[in-house]
Amino acid sequence: MYQFQDEFGRGFDLGFELSDFPFLHDKSWNVDDSPSFLFYCDSRIKSGEYLVLWVNPLEKEQRVNDFPRYVVRTAKNIGTDNLPEIVHDETTEIVFESESVEGLYRFLVPFQVLENMKPNSG
Repeated sequence: MYQFQDEFGRGFDLGFELSDFPFLHDKSWNVDDSPSFLFYCDSRIKSGEYLVLWVNPLEKEQRVNDFPRYVVRTAKNIGTDNLPEIVHDETTEIVFESESVEGLYRFLVPFQVLENMKPNSG
């Protein structure tokens, strides 16, 4: 079971298979509005920044915010490399919004390609 399922219930439907994007790190916490997934941006938007994908419920009436189903925001590490603390603040930006999973796939696939191009560390 994934962390987002522990925090938001086994029945929470992301609309996609998390295993399709192994670079997404589940950072979901039940005090947040919805599940969230962290990934690192090497080049696409702002090199060296973290990005966080937030996934709202499919049904708009179940959402506790006015954001679309899928939102990606920049984030900062206010911790250290060994003990990161990834947060949003007044300087972070929304870089992607969509109600459709197809749009999300189009946004995430280039990150998957970059991840697949990294040399193996073994």
